[in-house]
Formats: sequence, C-alpha cells, structure tokens
Amino acid sequence: PGSVANYTVTVGSAGWFKFDTLSTGFPGYWTLLDSSGRQVGGGNTSTDQFYQSPVLVKPGIYTVQVANQGTGGGNLDFQLLNTSAASVTDIQSGQSLPLQATTGVSGSVYRVSVAAAANLSLAASISGGDSATWQVTNAAGTVIGSGTLGNGSFAQLALPKAGDYFLWTGGNLDNTAPLQGSLQVTTWSNQV
Repeated sequence: PGSVANYTVTVGSAGWFKFDTLSTGFPGYWTLLDSSGRQVGGGNTSTDQFYQSPVLVKPGIYTVQVANQGTGGGNLDFQLLNTSAASVTDIQSGQSLPLQATTGVSGSVYRVSVAAAANLSLAASISGGDSATWQVTNAAGTVIGSGTLGNGSFAQLALPKAGDYFLWTGGNLDNTAPLQGSLQVTTWSNQV
C-alpha cells in the first residue's frame, strides 16, 4: 500500500501515448513524467484505455510511475501503446483486424489514412460474450469517437477531413477470458 514503481521509457519519435491496463489487483494511479520530472499525463489504473485521451510525447526519456493506492498488495499488468512509426500498423478499408489477446483486454493501435472527408465503420465478431473497446483520434490527438462493441455490433463515425487517424482497440477491462475475434474496418465517402 502506498508503494510506487518507476519504469523508464525511451521515446524515439514524437507521437501519442496511452497507458493500457491489462489486469489490476489494486486501486492505483499512473503518472507519465518527462525527463525534467514534469507530469505530462496520468490516470486511474482501473479505467479502460478507451476512456482516456492520448498524451503527446516527444523524443526523450520518460518515467512511468505506478502507485498502489490500496491497503493491500497486488499486481498490475499493463502495456504502453503509442503511435510512433515503429509501433503502429497502417490499415486499409476492408481490412479485418484480429482481436486476439492472451488476456481479455490487451490493446493495439492502427493508423487509417484518408484522402478526403470520409466515414468509418467498425463491425465486430467476438466470441465468448466478451466485448472490445475502441477509440478514434485524429493526428492532433483529438478524440473523434469511442465506444464498446460486442459480437455482431456495429459503430460508425465521420472522419471530418483528409489525414491520418488512429484507431485504438482493446478488450474491455470486464472481460474474464482472453479476447478472441475480429474487427472489420471500412471507410467510404458520401460523394457520388
């Protein structure tokens, strides 16, 4: 209780960052500090990553602090998601993304590029009664839309202008089994 663990992260190129809780055994908070010790992001470890806006990071060394706010011990499994060129996958309209993970919640980030304003749809095929979370942000980190998808569900949103958008996906923190399924991604224009 009250303990803090520090993790050093080196960022090679500017991009957007998210703390993705995979499982939590205690109530806690995470904090992202830049090399000068200034807090640039933070949040509750019990909150699914799709509820959080991404944090802008620039090249440099960062510290991720995880603090146990509970009265007992426990474990916290997490991963760090970011949009640097080395860790993001470019996807095309019509592509099916795997939603498989060793835990019920593991997340990923993808880049969708559109040449003009377009619509984006997401159609989920998920087994075992689990659900997936999603969030779309523009290149400036602004959240365009987010939600939760179950088996057979569908989401649609407008991408307001040409450019890069990031699709953040993952399993819901309430999932009890490893996430299994896929997410069909489609973009289209209203122009005739």
